[in-house]
Amino acid sequence: MKRIIILLLTVSNFSFSQNLNEQIIAIEDKLISWRHDIHKHPELSNREFRTSKVIANHLKSLNIKVTENVAKTGVVGILNGNKPGKVVALRADMDALPIHERNDLEYKSINDGVMHACGHDTHMAILMATAEILSKNRDFPGTVKFIFQPAEEGPPAGEEGGARLMIKEGVLENPDVDAIFGLHISSLLPMNKVYYKPRGFFASSSSFTIKIKGEDNMSTKNRPTPEFIELLKRSGSSDKTVTKSEADDDFREYQYSASNVNTFTAVSYTHLTLPTKRIV
Repeated sequence: MKRIIILLLTVSNFSFSQNLNEQIIAIEDKLISWRHDIHKHPELSNREFRTSKVIANHLKSLNIKVTENVAKTGVVGILNGNKPGKVVALRADMDALPIHERNDLEYKSINDGVMHACGHDTHMAILMATAEILSKNRDFPGTVKFIFQPAEEGPPAGEEGGARLMIKEGVLENPDVDAIFGLHISSLLPMNKVYYKPRGFFASSSSFTIKIKGEDNMSTKNRPTPEFIELLKRSGSSDKTVTKSEADDDFREYQYSASNVNTFTAVSYTHLTLPTKRIV
């Protein structure tokens, strides 16, 4: 529950009363219930239809202004304090991963091949609880914008989505956000502690493809030239471990890559691609 306490203290400077502490303790069972329900019904990027409805209905029940269908399935809630002040945004991600859950739990995923394996169910439950507590204690300066972001893991191929699309659609405007906090749990950190820092904290997962085209060596019958092979070797082995000066003191990042090089005659290429297209 300390994560909720820190979030509340972050967005305002209201006094942390005994009554507020009691409210936070009292909401714990509800928070756990939300997390279990969301975990049981995971949805992939840009397909968070049920999830967004659960969130939107909860925020509406708190008399928070709600905008739905932001960046396809995102939800944004705006809560104004009783005094003028800055605008602080709190963000939780919504999408699950294409993973089959093997856990034997009462709230195990019922959607085959889809699982909340990155903590997004917990992020949403924490932010829903924070919204409820703040909605009952509005004597703070400024505005809180609750951002529930879809497609954090990346939108499906050929689609827009995620934070980029939310920003494109104006999620940081009307009212303009002065500061934003992105919530993420971590099994690498001690329990009951909250860490924060300016700008980025964790690394994102990204991928790219490099295509290198070369001439074949006619003297060796459709085999690449030694120069071309050497170029591929160098490009494939160029990955390196991030050095101490490039990584934070608390976290180390490592990069791995796999590459494969094949050459084909026109005939063998045709025989290979035809069955592949049928499979796809």
